[in-house]
Amino acid sequence: MKERDQQYRGLLRNKLTKEETDSLWAVIHHTDSVNLQQLKELIEVYGFPTWEKVGYHFAFCAWLVAQHADSIFISQYVEYLRKAVANNNANPSNLAYMIDRDLMNKNLPQLYGTQFIGVYNDNNTLENMLWPVENMERLNTRRERMLLAPMDITKFKIYDY
Repeated sequence: MKERDQQYRGLLRNKLTKEETDSLWAVIHHTDSVNLQQLKELIEVYGFPTWEKVGYHFAFCAWLVAQHADSIFISQYVEYLRKAVANNNANPSNLAYMIDRDLMNKNLPQLYGTQFIGVYNDNNTLENMLWPVENMERLNTRRERMLLAPMDITKFKIYDY
């Protein structure tokens, strides 16, 4: 599932037209829906993929697939991941990414500065912009608690939603 998840996303790094990007996203969305169904089935049968249950690598793979799921599943995954992190059985950094993704899906400012959004500029070129961050002054304090490196937000354009 992880390989399928990343296969087409890697192509997004290339300089593409809007039409090429749109076509690629159609394939990515289909892949995400297939992966999500498989991940849901695995969780139903085996439970949440903690380090103890599946190991570091496969817990990471499940998280990677989950962050590209629909907003309802992401909200549920955040709660499972919170419990696993509290029990030292999952990566706090992964939780930070998932919390930010959940907040972004709800059109709210993120907490850890992990989420960016692609916006087309006047030249029809895709530009990555930082999703707004709540209480920017405390960003790096929050990032440190989640084992994320400090971030210099002056290097990024912030999306104005």
